[in-house]
Amino acid sequence: MQPNRHCLVYTVSETGAMLGLSRSTAYDLVKSGDIASIRLGRRLYVTRLTLEEILGFCPPSPAQPSCTPESGYPSAHLNVE
Repeated sequence: MQPNRHCLVYTVSETGAMLGLSRSTAYDLVKSGDIASIRLGRRLYVTRLTLEEILGFCPPSPAQPSCTPESGYPSAHLNVE
């Protein structure tokens, strides 16, 4: 099943698929805190904003007022071995 890329939140499995990671690796990264997640009931989700930050896209955040090539893009580092 292909994830809908217009959702506000994605399951950990969908997140792994979009990042080219296995389901277990995606859950390990969530568990370690390398990928931020939210819990809704018993389920874990990753927000679209989190994915955009991981991939280097950025809407402005309080820590970084603008998002232009001149100002640099935020970096989110994943330690995948």
